[in-house]
Amino acid sequence: PMFADSFFITDVIEIGLGERWFDQLVKSPHMIPGADDLLRYRGNDLKRCKAFACHPDLAADKKFALYQYPGWQHPLQNNTVPWTEFQPVDEIMALLGSLKIWRVYDSEVKELLFCGSVLNHTIVSHYRDGEDKITFHRDKLASIHPDGYIPILSLGAPRVMHFCEHRNISKESPEQKMRRATALTLAPWSLFLLGPKTNRTYEHAI
Repeated sequence: PMFADSFFITDVIEIGLGERWFDQLVKSPHMIPGADDLLRYRGNDLKRCKAFACHPDLAADKKFALYQYPGWQHPLQNNTVPWTEFQPVDEIMALLGSLKIWRVYDSEVKELLFCGSVLNHTIVSHYRDGEDKITFHRDKLASIHPDGYIPILSLGAPRVMHFCEHRNISKESPEQKMRRATALTLAPWSLFLLGPKTNRTYEHAI
């Protein structure tokens, strides 16, 4: 357990399966380059590639707010595809959909913390090299159930995820945040479950 309600699990998939999934994802036509106009922000390229998918039952309703993107990302909702049309996202979500995390008290009483069957939206991020990154942020709280978990499955090379306690200091630079941050190395084939309290209390960056 980390930050009381977040969890890091290593080796959740076999190496061969993880390598196949990674190769399929980075070569997928659904991946949008950071230099694409859809991802450029204030004239700057996004420092990663991204793709967006959702549960097939939601894909038909283009008016449904799958995820409340910032205003500059609203066109991305039209580029959100159903899992069934995005290999291997359908396999990945089937795996996560079967995942359950329980907290056990006194070896008898169990509390269900996470149930993957409630997941409905997927964002794929490809960090191509050491220059690609995402700065400190919190995932959009308005679009997530107050008690919802965010599973982060890592494929490919290890990346370092940094956590910094959220403060309402508008002028604090990313460098200042990094100096007081805690780091977690996301190993290949690992799963990090970002808990709701952690997401509200900490910003994270890669």
